Amino acid sequence: MNTRRMFHRLSALALATVAFSASAANVPLGLDVATPVGANWYVSSFNGCGDEGELPVRLAADSDCILSIIDADFNEYGDAYDGGWLTYVNGTPVTAPEVDLTGTTVTAPAVQISGLDVTTQYYFAPNSAVARILVTLHNPGNSSVAAEVQMPTNYGSDSGTVYAATSSGDAAITTADRWIISSDGGPWDPVNTSVFYGPGAVAETPVAYATTVHDAAGDEGIGATFALDIPAHGTQSLMFFAGLNGITSGTNTVAAATTAAAAFDNYATLQPEWLAGLSSIQRGQIVNWNPASLGGETTTCASSGYTGTKLNWCRIICESESSSSTIETYLRRWINKYRDLPYCAVEGGGEELPPQG
Repeated sequence: MNTRRMFHRLSALALATVAFSASAANVPLGLDVATPVGANWYVSSFNGCGDEGELPVRLAADSDCILSIIDADFNEYGDAYDGGWLTYVNGTPVTAPEVDLTGTTVTAPAVQISGLDVTTQYYFAPNSAVARILVTLHNPGNSSVAAEVQMPTNYGSDSGTVYAATSSGDAAITTADRWIISSDGGPWDPVNTSVFYGPGAVAETPVAYATTVHDAAGDEGIGATFALDIPAHGTQSLMFFAGLNGITSGTNTVAAATTAAAAFDNYATLQPEWLAGLSSIQRGQIVNWNPASLGGETTTCASSGYTGTKLNWCRIICESESSSSTIETYLRRWINKYRDLPYCAVEGGGEELPPQG
């Protein structure tokens, strides 16, 4: 989302929402996002939508606006992708004829899939060859929604693709691997690092990986499938990272990429710029990393002990991506009925408002 909603304590008699939005520009797809470190990321639509592959499912031929990092280069090494980091929910792609561009952050407008509002955002770090991919699923309904999320990437290395290293220390790919490094064996193309989930205890990990994806001069790549259940009025996010070459250096070797990938093995070694722009509430919604270790807000409506109507209203106010007017309406209902504030709107927590006449 290009809008960040934050809640502040107001006077004893009133509560309101304040919506922030950074200066943004709506632009059509076909972007070259260049970063100061020298990496170039090309965000466009993937047009080979009718081609078969194990992941994603076969789509109609007219599905030609699938949002993707279509390619990337760093330190004169190019052709990283032939359509990378596409998002599918229950077999339907996230499409976007235009996007918001703010600095080096590309945010697609929310699309409705299976009753969910789905947003994909690409953020490109300025000082390292790293992209952060954030997929956010909001359920505005009153019942939970099952969501199979697929994230396929086709590597530009095509038939020369070699899966060279994984987080478990070998080259065999299993769902126990949090990150995977591939190259074209030269390397002539960039060495690719794909990070699918974080270390330690996390709520969601991939239920499957596939090395055959959509076809684009070859169907070699990596795709991850997650099986989520989005609660009523709830929001969950998946966060991924993509690295080129040696990530923090232009050295384009598997050894350099493997050394750099160790930064994803510990929350303390994640570079601050990789998490830049994520609020504590957003970090708390990420389910494939440990939100507390990311500095996320881990208090939830459920953990606050709310039940029934109070739980439903809290989820709309604190944990949804509803419009400002909707949130304000429910805030006022909350105050009138309960004479206090929901957990996310109180600094210090738990102070009650005095009775209103």
